Amino acid sequence: MKINQNLRNQLKILIVKRIKAEGENSAVIETPYLLSQDELSLFTSKFHFLKNCQIENIVNDKLIGGYIIKHGSEIIDGSLATRINNIIVSLKI
Repeated sequence: MKINQNLRNQLKILIVKRIKAEGENSAVIETPYLLSQDELSLFTSKFHFLKNCQIENIVNDKLIGGYIIKHGSEIIDGSLATRINNIIVSLKI
């Protein structure tokens, strides 16, 4: 049985929307230590997309400082190691 190309394209669009919607209701914040409720509130006020998300705080022993936020397919790397690497790269000519 062949599926109409138009129907196939519509199904792909619906599947992609569903996958994106599932990932957008949750976020993971990796930090070097467990965040307090006040610290989590600071994250939700700074990053507005976190306000309606179920947030999971994971302790990452490899982080010296800073944070890594994973939300859907987006990653915001505010870790100290990344900041230091960016400075090193910018100093190289």
